[in-house]
Parts: sequence; structure tokens; C-alpha cells
Amino acid sequence: MRRNRTRMIERLADVAAVLHCPAAESFCSHVLNRKTIHGVYLVAFPEGIRIGPRWADQEYDETELRYPFQAGALWDAAADWDEQAEQRWHATHGCSHCGGSSVNPNCMHCHGVGV
Repeated sequence: MRRNRTRMIERLADVAAVLHCPAAESFCSHVLNRKTIHGVYLVAFPEGIRIGPRWADQEYDETELRYPFQAGALWDAAADWDEQAEQRWHATHGCSHCGGSSVNPNCMHCHGVGV
């Protein structure tokens, strides 16, 4: 899908137009989550939106985008959270030789790095 990165976002309806969904926070969050590999959520507030990870097992600072911003900032924020999720997955999940789902620091195969 070709993504318009230069469109100016000035309200939630603009976010919805970029995501091709109805202009409601729940729809925008659902669609943005589906467009990522590991999942992110979107929360709207009067001055903008916040994006954060669905996979978080600890506190994270959400990415805050204040109106107006370009659509590219939305896609970049979602991609950044997806990349962080990928790194966290690899750092916390052992390879097939670790002997379990967690990383074995003494694993001779992955050398304690994980997947």
C-alpha cells in the first residue's frame, strides 16, 4: 500500500483519512494496530495523538504527536514501536537450542543473544 507521508494531520478525522477508516479513536487504533507486525495502539486527545506498544510488559513513554503534523510522522512512530518490539522479542526469547522460551546466557548456539 502506498502511504501518503506529506499530508498534514490537523485532527482525528485526518488521521482516519490516512488510515482509511471511520473517524473514531477505536477504529484508528484498530487499523494502525493491524498495519504493524507486533501491534501498537493509538490514543486521541484534543491536541493530538499518542502511540504506544500493545506488547509492553512494563511502562513505556508513548510517542506523542501534536497537531499539526505530517502523516509520515505517524508512520514513523508506528515503525519505531514495531522495531523496538522486534528487538525486545529477540533479546528476551531464546533460540531453539537455549532449552526453553527464555534466553540461556550460556547457549553455545546463539551465545546468549537469543533468537
